[in-house]
Amino acid sequence: MSVNTSPSNPPAAELDAVDSALFTTLLARAPFGVAYLDGGLRFRRANLTLLAMLSGSGGAGTGGNNAVVGRRLAEVLDAGAANALEAPLLTALHDGRALPEVEVPVRATAGERRARTWACSCLPVHGPDGAPAGAALIAVDVTEHRAAEEILARRAERYRSLVETTSPIVWVMTADGAVGGDAPQWRALTGQTPQEYAADGWLAAVHGDDRPRVEAAWRESVRTRTALDADCRVRIRSGGVRRFEVRAVPIWQAGEVVEWVGANTDVTARREAEEMRGRLTEQLSAAALRTSRLQQATSMLAEALTVAQVVHVITEVGQSAVGADRCAVALLDDDKLWLRLVARSPARRAGRRGAPPR
Repeated sequence: MSVNTSPSNPPAAELDAVDSALFTTLLARAPFGVAYLDGGLRFRRANLTLLAMLSGSGGAGTGGNNAVVGRRLAEVLDAGAANALEAPLLTALHDGRALPEVEVPVRATAGERRARTWACSCLPVHGPDGAPAGAALIAVDVTEHRAAEEILARRAERYRSLVETTSPIVWVMTADGAVGGDAPQWRALTGQTPQEYAADGWLAAVHGDDRPRVEAAWRESVRTRTALDADCRVRIRSGGVRRFEVRAVPIWQAGEVVEWVGANTDVTARREAEEMRGRLTEQLSAAALRTSRLQQATSMLAEALTVAQVVHVITEVGQSAVGADRCAVALLDDDKLWLRLVARSPARRAGRRGAPPR
């Protein structure tokens, strides 16, 4: 008598049930909108995030998944958004290929002053026989990102205009670098008296931490009779500090330097704009990278047909998409009492000393 102790494959019905349960859980937790549309571009399934996005845009998402099932794009979205999505969805459905991401303006609700912006991807969905079965819509609300970009552009233009319209403050020094005349405009800014300016000129207002460097550069320019190009902080009358670019050139006559003419330009606004642009660019780049990874994971989930494939996406792609150090997948039993661990990934990277992994 022999007993077959090899594990048996679960029946197809059981796999279908597990797939359905797993997909339902994943789509309910996804931080981006996901929907499945049939061959007639009618909604058959939408996750909670997309329903919330539809509700926030004045669409048909307030009544749960049943509010969109069986309805066409134009019945769920406003006409402009529906028209913008119809072409890429039809391409995915009939040609079996995905077009580049398209940004769709979605009608604003009564409490909003501007339309929402969705970044949408349309992917083909194939049935078990490989034939086109429908199309998947993946939508990410990028309204805040675009608003931040617009604010950045406006601020940059504002600061650029301010800098361009600000006249440099001109001063004159003698051939040997001594004060060559009064500079009322500079004194009005820095609060120097005529006597103070006559003693050390514009250098007297340079911030103490910057003065040794700038003064050394100025003396070297005078010695070598070459142009000065320096950057420094300047103390102003109100007690604050401004950033200035200092440029000076020698004036030649009969082969000899007869005087120096300099111009101090306030570049505080420009430097602040550059620093702000750098910080916002870093934030937007990080957000764009995260969105791209999430879209990649969602695209692979839409094409996954088995539990093993779904688990692979979660542990391999999903882990990097959300930036997790470790990833595990567990299935809830039929009685919804116990979780069974079905996959666990190794640590992606060592956690920081003293800090637990994410």
